[in-house]
Amino acid sequence: MTGSRLIKRIWFFTAVITISDDLDKDYLPALVEAISYANFQLPAGCFSVDYTHSFLCFRLAAPLPVALSGDALFEEMNVVAATAVALADSHFSLLLDVSTGKTTVGQLPIT
Repeated sequence: MTGSRLIKRIWFFTAVITISDDLDKDYLPALVEAISYANFQLPAGCFSVDYTHSFLCFRLAAPLPVALSGDALFEEMNVVAATAVALADSHFSLLLDVSTGKTTVGQLPIT
């Protein structure tokens, strides 16, 4: 099956969790470094900062068959959303501490 045929048979559902919507730009370089360490440890998904440098988010995308509908579709979407919460929970408080200057990257247990 070619890639274009496969893409026509799946959708990508993306769960996005906003962790902070008011980042202090003074701590942005440290936060970006901490995000890179956190993302390296994740089995899926990623932490990111938006293009305005205001939002810290966690994103997890998962392929879902186009044929899914109704309860089966919502069940799969719930699994993706719950997985996103569980994965984000592993590092979000540490990243928030870096984003506010409470912790430096060198103090993190994830480095």
